Amino acid sequence: MNKEEIENFQSFSSESEKETALFFDSLGLTCISLCSKIKADDGSDITDIDGIFVDIENKIIIIYDDSIQKSDATSKIALFFTKCSQTKYEQQIYHNHPELPHYPIKILYIDKSRNRKKDNSRAGALEFSMTEHTAILYKDDFEYFKNLISETGVWAKNDLYNFLDIRLPNNHIEIDATKIYVGDTPAYIFASKPHEILRYAYVSRRRGNDKGYQRMIDFTRMNLIADKLVNGKISGFMNSILLNSTIKLEEKNKISKSHTPSQVKLIIPNHFSSCRVVDGQHRLLSFTKLTENQQSKYSIPVVLMDNLSLDEEKKIFLEINKNAKPVDPNLEYEIIGDINNWDENSEEFYTSLAVLTVKNISKSIVIKSKVFFGTVGEKKSDNITLKAFVDILKKYNYISENVNLFGHSTKSKKDIKFLSQHINEILLKAHEIITDKDFIISNRIVELLLGYAAEIIKKNLREGTSYEDIKESIIDEKLTEFFQVVNNNSEKLKDSKSYGGSSYKNMLEFILNEMNKEVSDEKITLTVTDPFDVELEISNDDEF
Repeated sequence: MNKEEIENFQSFSSESEKETALFFDSLGLTCISLCSKIKADDGSDITDIDGIFVDIENKIIIIYDDSIQKSDATSKIALFFTKCSQTKYEQQIYHNHPELPHYPIKILYIDKSRNRKKDNSRAGALEFSMTEHTAILYKDDFEYFKNLISETGVWAKNDLYNFLDIRLPNNHIEIDATKIYVGDTPAYIFASKPHEILRYAYVSRRRGNDKGYQRMIDFTRMNLIADKLVNGKISGFMNSILLNSTIKLEEKNKISKSHTPSQVKLIIPNHFSSCRVVDGQHRLLSFTKLTENQQSKYSIPVVLMDNLSLDEEKKIFLEINKNAKPVDPNLEYEIIGDINNWDENSEEFYTSLAVLTVKNISKSIVIKSKVFFGTVGEKKSDNITLKAFVDILKKYNYISENVNLFGHSTKSKKDIKFLSQHINEILLKAHEIITDKDFIISNRIVELLLGYAAEIIKKNLREGTSYEDIKESIIDEKLTEFFQVVNNNSEKLKDSKSYGGSSYKNMLEFILNEMNKEVSDEKITLTVTDPFDVELEISNDDEF
């Protein structure tokens, strides 16, 4: 069934079903059937199959159910997966469609009623019906890949298959390359036609639970490059595309490190999603706007790493892009938090611990879903940013190379649990007292609350005492007083025009002045030598 036949198909129950069928057709898959049934032994209908498509080139069959149903989705998904996965019903699919080759089947449920982050149906029946042969595409997933197809065409299949964890039997090609080493990792330098590279390269993006690291494609930039190629304004690229093979590479004649650089016959995977693009995604993807004939006029230089670890791959990405077009700092921190092998004496190590702390705290009711991490599809709006939150934790000594302001170590991930609990208690107290809950979720106010809390804790921890010993008697009392004054003046603080480095200083000064007005027998003064170096002085010999 071709595109025209799909568009004229009369048995669709909704426009959504047509949209999905055209989605798979635009990826270059062949439509075998639309709106078919799986039947029980007595001939009754068990479940619908909205579409059956086959990828002849990569030898995979995709069957799916398209749904915009908003209720009872969990049981419907579980039923669909269970019935389609059973051997006798799988055989029924092959029997009813004799033109269908006996390739592996991937079963998709396309849920257009909700976004991935709002899915709460992983428990119960669905948990037991999910296998490696099943997957769910949610509304935001579908829209993301639909948009990607509109910009990059059939190449988007590489990213989609990687997202769905579709793995195929390996195909290989042999090429001439120069072998070098980057540290202890073999790498190979060669040139190839764009359409050949696009066959096996994919971009690992950070979406949902995917631990990818690439930024969202700048389609304007990609189209501009493509236009220059087509119109002869540029004749190609001198800079290499940097790839990392996810599959161990082979050489016909093994060359040792001591004999490199040297020419080799390299055997590389030649199937989709076998090599990640580390650098050069816009240059490479610009060729998706050209026909294969046009692409054949160009050769692209490639440096292919041999199965470099993901942590090291991400470090290379950061090193390249920190010195080029800036990476979104929130995404940069997110990636730093993913990497597990930072040197304990490095700044990145403590940044990664701070990122993990923020992620733990972000599960709290106070800021749940209110932290902007810089991932694809997020909107910054007025949310707290990951970078600002991390910087606050580091500047106010919540994260420290030695013991932190609570008197605890923050040298490993196991210490994060205790740190997160203490910080969450501070924010929960603020959440309890401050009436306007949305007021709390901004970089300036989080700094105000946690910055003041840090000063209170530092001033009251004396030799021989612990945070736990004075928490209820002193710290909680002082924080309660401070948060009450913040609450009483929330409208004034909202209207503050003081941003940047002086914002914390000005807001804290204002709140302390308000506290002085309310406490006649205790004079609170403020000395500020730096926006992040605050000293609180108490008169009348009354210590915090």
